[in-house]
Amino acid sequence: MSRREREVRGYANGVVDELSITTLPVSPDDVAARKGITVDEKAGLPPEIFGALYKAGGGFGILVSTECPTRGHRNFSLAHELGHYHIDGHMEALFARGEEIAVSQGGLFRNSKDRYEREADWFASELLAPTGLVQPRVLESEPSVETLSELTEACDVSLSMMAIRYAELSDQAVAAVLSHEGVVEWTACSERIREHDWWWRLRKRTEVAPLSATAALAGDPGAIRVGDQRSTLGRLCEWFEGAPGEMEVEEDAVGLGSYGRVLTLLVVPDMPDPEELEEETEGGSDDKRDWRDALRGYEMD
Repeated sequence: MSRREREVRGYANGVVDELSITTLPVSPDDVAARKGITVDEKAGLPPEIFGALYKAGGGFGILVSTECPTRGHRNFSLAHELGHYHIDGHMEALFARGEEIAVSQGGLFRNSKDRYEREADWFASELLAPTGLVQPRVLESEPSVETLSELTEACDVSLSMMAIRYAELSDQAVAAVLSHEGVVEWTACSERIREHDWWWRLRKRTEVAPLSATAALAGDPGAIRVGDQRSTLGRLCEWFEGAPGEMEVEEDAVGLGSYGRVLTLLVVPDMPDPEELEEETEGGSDDKRDWRDALRGYEMD
């Protein structure tokens, strides 16, 4: 985590402390009300615009689109606008030219977002799932789609946001992947995975593992629409090029309904430290197999 991200998350935790929030879920509507910020539901906003901050007399108000597809999406959009309000420098930047309203881009943690939008996303995820309240539950749980669903309900957020948050807070080797038609849109990896130099290989616009449950689900739009879930055991190198060829990965994939995406949780049950892998390599291991071996019909020992 960068220094700036820690600062931004600190703003969100400052709000949690200021308002003495000690239980889940954290209601962004309640936060806005206690801060004297009006929240209005607004129909007819342009596509991909789900929230906006506007000047209201001597203060500010927030517009939230009635087109938010889920309650969790709506809560994130509102919390995102609260981020703009609370993070130092945002209000000055957004209203620098005398604007009366500042709209925000849609899309969770979209890479094309500018600095202010990314920072508001960080704030929103921390406000809705504060580290102090959520991490203890993450650390005592076993990573699975069922666990994500339970935490999603507890925090009143989207499954996608909770998957990202779970990866951020877990001490296990887990990765969350969102894909559309078999192509990755974003990836969130835990520290246990990011400490390896191949972790970044699974990134936006790469294809999902060809023999995975995710790939099978991607080829069945009907199953995605009804939220079908599929699981399998595969090889880590099918997902992360350069990862050890013999290492297993547990895969849980679930369809996200009308959103048309597949959310995948990858768990490596026996992830060694980088130093351990280096020692194995120096010890003469010549296993350089990758996902292409699986396509050739290679079977695990």
